[in-house]
Amino acid sequence: MRYNYKILFLLTFFNSLQITILLLHYIFKNYIWYITIMNESNVIEKEQHSGNYIDLLIYRLPKKNHEAMVQLNNQVTDTFKKYGILRWEIFQLSTNENMGPFVNIAKTLSAGQDEEVWVEIVSYIDRKHRDEFVTKMQNDKSMDSIFQQFTDLITPGSSVNVGGFSRLRF
Repeated sequence: MRYNYKILFLLTFFNSLQITILLLHYIFKNYIWYITIMNESNVIEKEQHSGNYIDLLIYRLPKKNHEAMVQLNNQVTDTFKKYGILRWEIFQLSTNENMGPFVNIAKTLSAGQDEEVWVEIVSYIDRKHRDEFVTKMQNDKSMDSIFQQFTDLITPGSSVNVGGFSRLRF
């Protein structure tokens, strides 16, 4: 029986390539597992960097004012950083449907079809850090006009729902 060496070479080559790919997959999978384990060991450190105290703000905004509010928030980002907040996150409600027995917050806030519901989460190291931040903001006279613009952009006659929350440890 005569063998075609080119075919044998190609078969051997592709078989080796297949084994190499399987080994790389195994190595990559173990590397990802290792990274995941290492990241999980830093959870406490990440908690400290995300803060132990937050202010939560919830408000209604006419859809027509969306872009103006985005621009206003862009203006204050540097000021917030300058005064030392850890993180400032803003979310827009994406659905107004109830979830089973749970009532959607849009209904709780009586948001109309022409309104958006926004949530802001401002993270601080602790309550003392929050109080220091608020004092700096109150003493900054340039923030007076920003605050007035903010109140002009939210839904007329509505209020900003706010609450300070401490991290629970369990």
